[in-house]
Amino acid sequence: LVHEFHHSLLGALLRLVRLSEPDTRQRCYAAWRDDPRPVGGTVQGLFAFYGVAGLWRELGTDRLSRFEFEYHRRISWQALTALRPDPALTEAGRRFVERIAEILEPWQHEPVPADIVELSARAAHDHYLGWRMRYVRPDPEVVERLATAWLAGRRPYRVPHDDPMPRSIPDGTWSHARADLCRVVVAGTPPSPELLETVPNATS
Repeated sequence: LVHEFHHSLLGALLRLVRLSEPDTRQRCYAAWRDDPRPVGGTVQGLFAFYGVAGLWRELGTDRLSRFEFEYHRRISWQALTALRPDPALTEAGRRFVERIAEILEPWQHEPVPADIVELSARAAHDHYLGWRMRYVRPDPEVVERLATAWLAGRRPYRVPHDDPMPRSIPDGTWSHARADLCRVVVAGTPPSPELLETVPNATS
């Protein structure tokens, strides 16, 4: 409900002001989606999931609530950090993103148990790496240089920071089992062979 209400609020705002220039390229990473997103869609998702982070922040102090708060503040901040310098944002869009940052930034420092932070980081990194492997195809010349340096024992090789545009079609799908397992473990269920059968695509 909170997620969809935030979409409705932003939809009303977009009737009055444009937050981004027309740019339909599917080029942005968003942890709540498996496909690359346009800038406008990323702004929509940021506002919705920032709202979800706020909901979990207020709901209580049990471990699962703290995990959901930590995970959603993490992925919202990741999206916000990527959007901030994006040239497709209008001046109003920059003010909008910065206002979210004013609220979201202090949340990054609120205490959460260390093991929950670690599990949240694993789930977030797992999704990001899965997304990169399936959508961001590296320059063949960079791959050749990396392979040559590795085989010759000359590592690390400095990789250029400018990524190519993500592909529109992924190189296969991937499982969300790690995030699901993190939630089960945080909720207090000990890992077991029987548990793996209840989480889709989970393996030992």
